[in-house]
Amino acid sequence: MNILPSTNPTALPADHPFAHVQVLAFDIFGTVVYWHGSIAREVRTLYP
Repeated sequence: MNILPSTNPTALPADHPFAHVQVLAFDIFGTVVYWHGSIAREVRTLYP
């Protein structure tokens, strides 16, 4: 793998543990967004 020095002034130093991270992904449904409760509540309201 050929890694060139970054031209980004806010780039992390090459020896930083996250220096080569290219993607961060989060599973937000069920943790950050509790969609099940709001959907279930609306369904109960519409179809008692």
